[in-house]
Amino acid sequence: MGSISNGLEVISQLVELILVITPAILTGSL
Repeated sequence: MGSISNGLEVISQLVELILVITPAILTGSL
């Protein structure tokens, strides 16, 4: 259970980073 919860935490953090970085990349490309 511990490893699974840790994996979900890592995935959630990666998703947050993507949501924050993606707009910057899109605006930069434009």
